Amino acid sequence: SWMAFKCILSMATSLKLLSSERASAEDTTIAEILSGSFVSTITLLQHYIKRMNGSHVVVSRTLTAYEELAYASMVMEDKPGNLRRQAILTSLCKLCLPKWGKKRANCQLKESNIDALWTMLWLVHSHF
Repeated sequence: SWMAFKCILSMATSLKLLSSERASAEDTTIAEILSGSFVSTITLLQHYIKRMNGSHVVVSRTLTAYEELAYASMVMEDKPGNLRRQAILTSLCKLCLPKWGKKRANCQLKESNIDALWTMLWLVHSHF
């Protein structure tokens, strides 16, 4: 599981580096890689942070991967109504709440919820 986690983190970092080197929406190679891997990457990042929210290392590295994926998405696609932007923010919104869609009186915010909120606000401030 740790190797799969590291692989996803490396892919997000690589996408950010590639997109910053070739900041062109016409670069089809990066756009194809981003399009093909975006949904599964967001799903896995959300899975890791939900399941291992007690590990500061996993939470901080996962949120860094969200930032890198957001950067790569914003460089490659600069359209209003960007679906990748909506997916990233929706995913982070879910992570900001202790229980998504459940009303329980004993739900308390954890440090990972606050970190996800901070990351979401940083992304909105930086990219939108």
